[in-house]
Formats: sequence, structure tokens, C-alpha cells
Amino acid sequence: SAGLQNRMLGVRIPPALPFTKFRGKLIMAKKTAQAAVENGPAKPNVFRRFTQYVEASRAELRKVTWPTLKETRKATLAVLGFVAVMAIVLGLIDLGLSSLVKVILS
Repeated sequence: SAGLQNRMLGVRIPPALPFTKFRGKLIMAKKTAQAAVENGPAKPNVFRRFTQYVEASRAELRKVTWPTLKETRKATLAVLGFVAVMAIVLGLIDLGLSSLVKVILS
């Protein structure tokens, strides 16, 4: 099909915003102190947050499609080739400009 497809990419739809009626108009509802108490503390301690961060990072790294050795070699050779060509080009430009400056100053 021509449209976007959901292939279990882990996309989550956020819950709808809470609205309430006030003087006949719909307005966003505010959290009450009771709701904040039910949700628990605002932040877990630093060690728990770090553990959660490491676990989330490991989970994301498992989803990565790592390049094969052949792909890595090809990319590395392409980069090294480009760097070599650019070094030669910039060296020639430097040589030409330095010769031009010598001619002008002599």
C-alpha cells in the first residue's frame, strides 16, 4: 500500500488529555494532590534511575542492526580513500598558493 505501515516499531500513542467542564466550557483538568500521592514519589533515587538508564540503553542496543564485517571494511576503505584524495588536493592547493606567494614577494 502507499500509506505508512505499522510493523511493530514500538510506537506508542499517548493517552488522551483529561478534560472537564467548567462553566459550560471544556478545560483541561488539573491533577489533584490525591492523584499525585497515588502515583508515588516524583523521582526514584539516583541509583534506581541509573539502573533504569542502563537497562533502557541495553534494550535499545539490542534493537540496533549492526553492520557486517564486510560492510564495515567497505565503509572504512571509502573513508580512507576520501581522506587520501582530499589530502592530495589540499596539498596541491597549498603548494600552489605558497608558490604564488613566493613569486609575489620576490
